[in-house]
Amino acid sequence: VAASHTASLSGDDGIYDGVFKQCGAVAVENTVEFTSVLMSLSRGKLPRGNRVGILSEGGGDCALTADACGRAGLEVPPLPAAHQERLRAIVPEIGQVTNPVDMATWQKIPEVAEMMVDGNAIDGLVIVGGFCGWDFLNRDVAAEVEESAEQMSRLVAASEKPILVYTYYAY
Repeated sequence: VAASHTASLSGDDGIYDGVFKQCGAVAVENTVEFTSVLMSLSRGKLPRGNRVGILSEGGGDCALTADACGRAGLEVPPLPAAHQERLRAIVPEIGQVTNPVDMATWQKIPEVAEMMVDGNAIDGLVIVGGFCGWDFLNRDVAAEVEESAEQMSRLVAASEKPILVYTYYAY
């Protein structure tokens, strides 16, 4: 431990990145990422490939997540036309159904997530946004938010594909 604090263990990041990639290791930058990766991998569901679906209630979250996936070497493929057609029936007109899917609302995210993991278009799903915290801002929707969170939990447990859920509301 003392030797690592004197930077004697540092080296060329490119070499480490190459070695990590060859052996399938996941590199992290800090303890928050480390904890997140450990929690994700501990669930026992690993993707069969590198195709990721992204679902959010906002375009900014979609863009940031897609960029992060790209940096990690993951593919964010467009969803097939049949998927997009099914999603268009639920996603508001101002939303986006290609992948990333921008709901433009927090409501019905579990239903859309279930549609996205159906079939072979993606190998895993990342859901990101503030969808499980709107009751913090508006108590009138508390029951709907709670039901949405319960639906999402059931979907994560039942899905054969890994589904990572990140919400920035924590209270």
